[in-house]
Amino acid sequence: MKTLHIARCLLAAILFITAVQPVKAYVYSNPTADEFPILGWFSILPDEEQTPERYREMAEAGFNITFPHFSTLTQVRRALTAMDGTGIRLLATCGEIQSDPQNTLSYLRRHKLVVGYFIGDEPNVAGMTAYGQACANIRRHDQQKIVYGNLLPNYAKMADVGAESYRDYVQKYIEKVNTGLLSFDNYPIVKKGGTDVIRDGFFENLQIVHEEADRVGWPFWAFALATAHGSYPIPTLAHLRLQIYSDLAFGAQGIQYFTYWTPLGTQWDFHNAPIDENGNRTGVYDLIQRVNGVVQNLSWVFLGAHVKNVGFTANVPQGCYSYTKFPPEVVRLRCDQGLLVSELENGDKRFLVVVNHSLSTTKRVTLSAHEGRVLKVLETGETEAVKLESRVIDPGNMFVYQLLDEGDHVVQPSVRCPHIYAGDGRICVEGGEASVYTLGGELVGHTSDVLPIKSGFYVVKANGCSRRVFVR
Repeated sequence: MKTLHIARCLLAAILFITAVQPVKAYVYSNPTADEFPILGWFSILPDEEQTPERYREMAEAGFNITFPHFSTLTQVRRALTAMDGTGIRLLATCGEIQSDPQNTLSYLRRHKLVVGYFIGDEPNVAGMTAYGQACANIRRHDQQKIVYGNLLPNYAKMADVGAESYRDYVQKYIEKVNTGLLSFDNYPIVKKGGTDVIRDGFFENLQIVHEEADRVGWPFWAFALATAHGSYPIPTLAHLRLQIYSDLAFGAQGIQYFTYWTPLGTQWDFHNAPIDENGNRTGVYDLIQRVNGVVQNLSWVFLGAHVKNVGFTANVPQGCYSYTKFPPEVVRLRCDQGLLVSELENGDKRFLVVVNHSLSTTKRVTLSAHEGRVLKVLETGETEAVKLESRVIDPGNMFVYQLLDEGDHVVQPSVRCPHIYAGDGRICVEGGEASVYTLGGELVGHTSDVLPIKSGFYVVKANGCSRRVFVR
């Protein structure tokens, strides 16, 4: 549960008086264009740390949205200047949204790097009416950018927040606040008796949010914990993978980390965020960069995807479902210890996502598929035909397969936003050629001549689209 509640950004910071007028229906669109949204809570500190170098460092870890805790519009303007051209966008909050809403929102809604507005964190039911008014007030000035509020996890005591159940809590938020976007935090990995364990109810939390978001046609964003504190251990690769890949399997359309910068002066002993309290990178930075690289390389799989079916093949967590019937392209998929399995539809493409939802157990997965009907999607975004394979899946990791209709070609045709993949020092585009840039905007070359290039993130522009990819 979050401890950094920003009083100025909660209800009073947004509840201003405006003339009563109709508010257009809001339709969510991805705020990061062709990239998968990856947001950092409590990010780069105000004032002296607001430099292009800091934002490029954040972008190099795979982030594309920053949520710093600002109090003034002057700080917001300074940050927007510093992040320009770095690939980072801003989730905005400042006191002037309350004191001068018309001029402040007029400026923010026109700025290309502002993705939306923060209205508050972890409300109880009694506070949701005010959140809803805050959202409506913003919508009178801006019908395009997101309005972002974040919900409690299901391990909060629902009786204390005025809900009959967690599902009731989520439904009341949808009804009363009506942001068009759900976001919730759940930090499932805790240390008990010297052992890292998954908190009961994590997957049920995902199941409920997925179902309620699907019911009303909203996307949802989910979290991973990136900062050790209290009973929460320093994140490992398995910790991060399990949280993020489970989020994706349940259909999350945005990933958030709490936090990017180590919070200062708190009672919780925060430590080992990607950036420490002195502004230096920690080992967690490298782990997050690695996982974010996979997410961006597979954005063509997950961005805009809809969950057709999700469940567990064995040892089904409470509140979740058994997965028993595989799609017809798959003859058999076996893992005795059980897996989290999700079928996704994304436009005219279909995928099967398999997650090892254990923190400690390495599992062996055996897949048998019909000839020419299944492609293995690698972490680089590249695909390979597969008919029969048996391989080990590490704790928290995922395997992704593309399912092909009978008669489909293995090589997909070129489209407006083509299949871009990266690895071994080279970036490739199926069915065409693209320009490759550093995050600072320097032209590296084209997909026909960029070998070799350094490990890291690059921006690929092809056929009218721009996509960030990660080369290892």
